[in-house]
Amino acid sequence: MKFLKGLLLSLLTAPVIVYSIYGTEGVHLPLFLATLSAVGIGFIDPEKGWLLAIVQAILLLVGVLVLTGMVTGRERSHPDIELQSLYGAVGLTFAGSFIGAYMKRALDS
Repeated sequence: MKFLKGLLLSLLTAPVIVYSIYGTEGVHLPLFLATLSAVGIGFIDPEKGWLLAIVQAILLLVGVLVLTGMVTGRERSHPDIELQSLYGAVGLTFAGSFIGAYMKRALDS
């Protein structure tokens, strides 16, 4: 049941993060949203948070590739900032999931 809750959180927050990356003029909001989402994922399911982080990272990569035009060929406003936001969000997804799992285990003991 914890895994399904974490999966639902991943499925709901990944599009929000992708939308914040699309056309962004700064990396702050996408990275903040990715960190919050990942900490929540790790906190919900400390044992399988890494798997949920992989799911969210794949959703972020596919979403940004499709939305920003890397696949469809659409013109992008700030391609360098979008890529930095994407790579940072993917990295913070794994780090945040670990931190959330650590916090959950610390609170439970």
